[in-house]
Amino acid sequence: MANEIFAKVVVSILAGGDPAAYLRAQQAAHKARMRELTAVKTGPGADLATVLSADYALNHLDADLRWMTTTGARLTTLTSEVETT
Repeated sequence: MANEIFAKVVVSILAGGDPAAYLRAQQAAHKARMRELTAVKTGPGADLATVLSADYALNHLDADLRWMTTTGARLTTLTSEVETT
């Protein structure tokens, strides 16, 4: 299963970057998008299709956020594994 965020974390490790900073920036971007989607779905005149579409996107963004939190907690181990491979 391909995961663009995971790939960028690994590239950050390989390039000697700061994967934790990347995850924090990505989390901030996801939260901003979630606020936008919430405003759209709760806006006046939002039809059911718009609400359902926003809910779908919000749930995917929420799953990404949970994954990023878990990955952030495991960065030390991941960094060791990537650097020894």
